Amino acid sequence: MSVELRQLSPFARSFLDRVDGIDSPPAIGPAWLSKLRAAARDHFAALDLPHARLEEWRHTPLRDLREENFAANGNAAHSEEAVERSIPSAADTIELAFVDGVFRPSERAAPPAGVVVGELQAALTQDAGLLEADLGRLASTEKDSFTALNTAGFAAGCFVHVAAGVRLARPIHLKFLQTGKTSVLPRVLILAETASSATVIEEHGGANAYLNAAVVEIQLHDNADWRHLRIQHESAASRHFNHCAVRLGAGASFRSDSVVLSGGLVRNRIDVELAGENSSCHLGGLIVAAGEQIVDHHTQIRHLVPHTRSVERFRHVLDERARGVFCGLVHVAVDAQKTDAEQNNRNLLLSDDAQMNTMPQLEIYADDVRCSHGATLGQLDEDALFYLRARGIDSDSARSMLVRAFVEEIIDELPLPALRDWVRATLARRLPGEAPLLEIS
Repeated sequence: MSVELRQLSPFARSFLDRVDGIDSPPAIGPAWLSKLRAAARDHFAALDLPHARLEEWRHTPLRDLREENFAANGNAAHSEEAVERSIPSAADTIELAFVDGVFRPSERAAPPAGVVVGELQAALTQDAGLLEADLGRLASTEKDSFTALNTAGFAAGCFVHVAAGVRLARPIHLKFLQTGKTSVLPRVLILAETASSATVIEEHGGANAYLNAAVVEIQLHDNADWRHLRIQHESAASRHFNHCAVRLGAGASFRSDSVVLSGGLVRNRIDVELAGENSSCHLGGLIVAAGEQIVDHHTQIRHLVPHTRSVERFRHVLDERARGVFCGLVHVAVDAQKTDAEQNNRNLLLSDDAQMNTMPQLEIYADDVRCSHGATLGQLDEDALFYLRARGIDSDSARSMLVRAFVEEIIDELPLPALRDWVRATLARRLPGEAPLLEIS
């Protein structure tokens, strides 16, 4: 990376030295992309890596980044195993897979007319004009170090474009799988034209110690109706930083669910702009963590115009010494009258050593709105446990049943029956009474 290293802290300099490929981003692309990368490099130099003195990072320490070396290559011998351990795709799924940042061609059928699902680098060569208005415009590099890092150095990525009026019944499955001590910067750009509809599954999985700094940008034009699901089943030594930025036009509808079933340090940032009247979004989250895992979700929903609606429902199940963070901001602009916003965060602690930091926030600058937020924190109901034990159910099985009941509402709303079954089966292997909560199979 052509950043003057004297501008960076020793922490950031050491970090960049151990991240593979950051100092030599691909030269392929139009002139506007080169300018975008240069600006991102400048922003990274100005921001440096975040530290605990910053309010947004005080519960998410990065000290482990001082010690990990992510510069080694991926293990090609484990590529087939990584693909086999990923979420099975249905026969009609449109699939795009990357293993250790390298595109892996799929034998599945090509997308139908009006739908493009392909490599981002190819799109930058063939359809650069289509991408210029949105790539790097939604996910700002000015305030987020890892977004700046990704923008400056991304090589692999996906481009999804659905034409106006196309309602895609087949799901799109984007797989990002890691097999070794790699560093990857996946980039996803989704352009949903007027009145289009689709479901996108974004999967992140892997083994070993690796760094994954991903950025997803989603532009929904008027009356588009999209589902987005991010599933993370990663190793306990992984470091994952994800920024998803979404902008909705008039009448657009967006639902996104974040499911974290395992990992090491996970930081998911979700920014949504309701920029058109009668637009709506629903953000859901299911986080299951144990061991020393840290899972941090920062969400920001900005209601910019009148007659918009948002819903947030996040649930955490934390065991052993796991730590969870939920910071949800709902911003209502001055002219955004008739806003309807609901935010709810419920948390279940299975251990006295587990820790949850929840910070629901409202910023309201309009006077004709209906906004609410709430958070709960507790342990398993002792009366319910006693009731089950009294009927001959052992302690671990009773705990497992209550945890399942707590998370089932979120699972039941996920798209695709086969996907719901996979999440349930994965969760069952990690619940007390069946296997350690964070067991990596």
